[in-house]
Amino acid sequence: MVEPTSLATLLRSAPLPRRIDKTKLLQRPPEFTLPLYNSTAYIGEDVRFGVTITVHPEPQVIWLKNGERIKPGDDDRKYTFTSDKGLYQLMIHNLDLNDDAEYMVMAHNKFGEDSCSARLTVVQHLVTEETMSVRFELKVLGVPSPTLKWEKDGYPLQFGPKVVVIKEDVDYHVLHIRETLLEDSGVYKVTATNSAGSATCQATLKVSVHKDKPFLPAKILTKPQSVTVAEGETAKFTCDIDGEPAPTVTWFRPSSGTRNRSWTHLSRWSQFVSKQTEFQVVLRFSRSE
Repeated sequence: MVEPTSLATLLRSAPLPRRIDKTKLLQRPPEFTLPLYNSTAYIGEDVRFGVTITVHPEPQVIWLKNGERIKPGDDDRKYTFTSDKGLYQLMIHNLDLNDDAEYMVMAHNKFGEDSCSARLTVVQHLVTEETMSVRFELKVLGVPSPTLKWEKDGYPLQFGPKVVVIKEDVDYHVLHIRETLLEDSGVYKVTATNSAGSATCQATLKVSVHKDKPFLPAKILTKPQSVTVAEGETAKFTCDIDGEPAPTVTWFRPSSGTRNRSWTHLSRWSQFVSKQTEFQVVLRFSRSE
């Protein structure tokens, strides 16, 4: 015969749940959840190194350059240190060749320490000659995958047959500029953005005139001739212009209805044709024009 078991007996015999000391879970050495990555930047730019570290307990973080500690306050114009909720950053301003080095960040608390390092490569701005092609290489990391915005001298970069961006790998992009001209000189900037934030880098392209090419000022060899046409017919003006590098040609006409002569750019009425040194503008006017 089985005797009934009371509720009190069950409670006494049941094993008690093991208490977990949560404070011990937090008593651990610091750990880098996002380490440093190698970086390449141009002279005169700013570069940012950033890491994320477990912060229970809060670690002490120091930065080193080629094994020597960078102390806050030593050179505030060169270095900026920031920290926010486990994100630790070192900003290096106005890069020069002396900043080309290996950088290390060390974190330690009373339970241990951790460290990681990365290489900063500082390069001079790209200089090329006319008719040569150049490429800017970019490696972008981020989750989710960032979108890229390209600019030249503060304006959106105009893409076309000679200016293209090719994605050569998952996180590797190359900006190609083919057959460079003097007007391709400038500051090229790219901004990578995702839901976690954004990062920016830039580089300067300097295009020089080919050494074998003479430098000649723009000169009008043959001036446009006056023509008479009936209303609604087409008028064509032609001139020959020389210069090296090739001149930029702009056509104007006197503005109507004004006493003092002013000039209007011929973009609304005209079709432009250029062939070697010959430039043409084809016009179609109404009686009022």
